[in-house]
Amino acid sequence: MLAIGTNDGIVCIERYGNEWALATKALEGIRIDDISQFGDITIVATERGVFESNDNWVTWTNALPDVDARCVAISSEGTVYVGTDGAYVYRKLLEENKYTELTSFRELPTVWSWSFPVSPHLPNIRSIVISPTDPAHVYVGVEVGGVMASFDGGQTWTEARENMHPDIHGLVAAPGNSDHIYAVTGVGFFRSNDAATSWESSSDGLADLYTIAITNDPSKPECIYASATAGRPRNWRTRPEGANARVYRSTNGEKWESIMANGLTEAVDALAVDPDGRVFAGTHGGEVFVQSNGSGEWMMAIDGLQPINSLKAI
Repeated sequence: MLAIGTNDGIVCIERYGNEWALATKALEGIRIDDISQFGDITIVATERGVFESNDNWVTWTNALPDVDARCVAISSEGTVYVGTDGAYVYRKLLEENKYTELTSFRELPTVWSWSFPVSPHLPNIRSIVISPTDPAHVYVGVEVGGVMASFDGGQTWTEARENMHPDIHGLVAAPGNSDHIYAVTGVGFFRSNDAATSWESSSDGLADLYTIAITNDPSKPECIYASATAGRPRNWRTRPEGANARVYRSTNGEKWESIMANGLTEAVDALAVDPDGRVFAGTHGGEVFVQSNGSGEWMMAIDGLQPINSLKAI
């Protein structure tokens, strides 16, 4: 199944043969920015806080109200991290029943310079990823501010943005001798092979450098998928082809190839790969496309939704 976070709640679709159909909905009327799971628990970042369900979405509890939550990540040990508008980070340990703000995150030297190009110019946390090998290693992407890292489970933080662009749109991680961290930004793709200590630009093969969404294959974490558009959002409304969005793949973060022959009018704001290797692309226009088995052919899984912010294979 695929859980879709939209501007109007969660939509879950399920595959029947070669077709996809609506399975269930939840939290209608609320903007959903991110969806994560740990065992039987679903945790969702929304404009009205962090909602949790442990009964297959029948009932929900707002566990962190009064915040505009943008992303959520859960470690292999069950520690939950939440990033919000305004660039705050919260944590809930498995043995606890409440979220606590990690105030040390706001003590980083450059916090005063973090901003956003659109009024009211507040930065936000676009992505949190946790090391595949060490649950104490946490990486946070700030738009616009760069990557911040903690190596002690969020107790202390360091700036990890050397030689990279600070306009972070998304992060993923893959295992290595040190964590491999990959980032999509407003000026292309960046990668680090040393736990975000240093970065290098790696956009060979990308026809456009405004990269938005990123994910990796759960069975091959070093295989990365990213979406890119022709120019920034302000350009999309002034031309017939709109965003001219495409999805790209890289087997190692060094070179990219397009896996979408024709550009989409709407931006691809969310990507996911399921355990069977299917690639899903969700658009700002409320469409979800799916490509199976590297066939190169995309089919429409569902359309007519509100703008899509996140995808989660469940």
